[in-house]
Formats: sequence, structure tokens, C-alpha cells
Amino acid sequence: MKNPNGTGGIVKLSGKRRKPYAVRITLDIVQDDKSQTLKQIQRYIGYYATKQEAQAALVDYNKGFYNIDLSNITFSEMFERFTKIKFQSISPSQQEAYTSANFRSKPLHSMKFSDIKASHMQNVINEYGKSYSSRVKMKTLYNQMYIAAIQDDIVQKNYAAHLSVGADDTREIHGVISDKDIKKLWKSLRIPYVDYLLILLFTGMRRGELIRVKTEDINLDERYLIGGSKTEAGRNRIIPIHESLLPFFQERMSGEYLFEEDGKPLADHQIRNRIEKAQKELNLSFLAHDTRVTFISNMRRAEADLLITRRIVGHSDKTITEKVYTKVGIQSLVEEVDKLSRLPIFLSTEAIAI
Repeated sequence: MKNPNGTGGIVKLSGKRRKPYAVRITLDIVQDDKSQTLKQIQRYIGYYATKQEAQAALVDYNKGFYNIDLSNITFSEMFERFTKIKFQSISPSQQEAYTSANFRSKPLHSMKFSDIKASHMQNVINEYGKSYSSRVKMKTLYNQMYIAAIQDDIVQKNYAAHLSVGADDTREIHGVISDKDIKKLWKSLRIPYVDYLLILLFTGMRRGELIRVKTEDINLDERYLIGGSKTEAGRNRIIPIHESLLPFFQERMSGEYLFEEDGKPLADHQIRNRIEKAQKELNLSFLAHDTRVTFISNMRRAEADLLITRRIVGHSDKTITEKVYTKVGIQSLVEEVDKLSRLPIFLSTEAIAI
């Protein structure tokens, strides 16, 4: 049965095709200068495996549910469209979480967003979500992108809503890295990104915080940097630099970021891959967050002031007012972190392999 004029139509394309049914609409009717006849300017808005699917899409178009300009947008294009707005209202650490999830979603990048179904996303999560945390981030990204796509009439249904991320296999209790393993890191400075692990161990910073440190926020003369994220107490805090770390900082002060490659800051998945490679070469196995737990433990062992340790790592304490925190000066922070030198976690200069 012929569709009413102006409502578009369905055509079956020739040849062997996975999606042979095309929906096309008429954008305009113009006069041909040579033949003086009228001709239609048509546009295909989608291709479908069955005629029923094509008819459903045509109905959506005529109901105003179909955004013609965005109908062929790919996953990558949708991600750019989504993050352009989303990133204006979220923290750098949240931005990094979305970026990392997008990186793990490469099989979806070139697919038309309206063609992506739950099975496509679930397969990507199962194959590329290495940890429970990464799987959650991927599902969160997909869900948020679908919500944005529905608002823009690109799709009508959220296929990400019921994706599975599996059981939480995260290790609940973080461990303290042994003195022996810390010394092993000091002996292996020739291995790329061992310095990164040592900076984490002696500053208490989170992995994601360190990759965002800019060289302009580092004061080597007074031995501190400004960095941090995630919580109000941890954001833009003053972090003292132990004297043993100074050579690492001095070698990396030429770029905009302390850790960068080709003039660009490293993304979270990139630094994770690099430190995992370093650990594998050294036959060491610990989580990045274990370095933070170890710093707090070692500060306690070195009898450092608990209040100052809390401030260094960005832990808030409702029993301590901001006025008390403010009274702690930079020199006091440096003096407390230098107490780590009391512990058997260093080598003599001659023993360090560079």
C-alpha cells in the first residue's frame, strides 16, 4: 500500500545486504533546468533488516520522534556530543572515568548509535571490562549517552538500562606494601614509571591525581605541589615532597604536565597499563590504591602527626575545623613527611640503579 504524500517511503535495495530495507523521505521538490520537470530531493534516513523495522522507523519519523540531522550519528560522534555538555559540570576525575570507558568501547565507535543494541554493549563490557570498576564505568557511560540520545530524539529506548556488570570482584581490603618491595622499586629506577609508583608511595596521592599534576603547580625550592581531586577536602591540597623524590620531579619539569607523552597528559587507562607493565617486569603485585594505604601506614610508623597526615592525603575529619587545618603551614607538612626517612624503606645512593 502506498504511503500518503509527504510521509516518506520504504524501498528494498538490490543485491545481498544485511539491511536491505531503506527509509527515505522527500526534503524538497525542485524544477530541473534542462527538462523543466519537477524532481524530488530525497534523503535516506535509515537502513533495516526487515520491512517491519523500516515501517516502525517511518512511523517514528512522521510522529516527530526521528531527528533527521542526527539519525546517522555514530557512537564516537555521540560521545563527543554528550561530553561537550556533560564535562562542563563534572570534576576532572569524573571526566577521566568517561574517557577511559569510551577508550574501552572501541568496537562500538564506528557503529551508528541507533543500531546499537544491548547485546553489542554487553559483549564489549564482557570482553574489555577488565575489572568490576571499569565495567561499572562502561555501563554508566552507555546509560548516560542513551539518556542524552533519547532527549535528542536519536533513539526511543535505553538499551543500556539493564546491562550486567557481573559480581563485584574488587579486593575489599587494601594491603600495605612491604619494605622489601619498596626497596625493590628503588633498585629498579631504570624501568619506566617506577618513579611514578614511588611518588605515589611517598605522597599518598591517588593514581588519577598524579597524572593531572601540572609542572606550574610544583615548587621544588619549598618542596611541595598543589594537586588532588575527588573530595572537597582532597581537592587542590598542598602535598609535601619527600627529599628522596626531588630527582624524579627535576627530570620531568620540562612539559606542561609532570607525566606526559608527546606533549599530552596521560589518560587513566594509559598510566594504568604502564605501571602494570612495570610491576609485571618486577614480579610485584599490588593495587595502585595500596600505595596510598602504605603511605598512611608508614607515616604512622614514622610517628608523623595524624592531623597532618590526614591533610596530606585529603581526608576530611568532621571533628577538626578548617581553621585548625589552615594553621598547619607548608614547612610543617614537609617536616612531617621527612620523618619517613626514619624507616628502612630506602637504599644507599650506591645501591640505587638508574
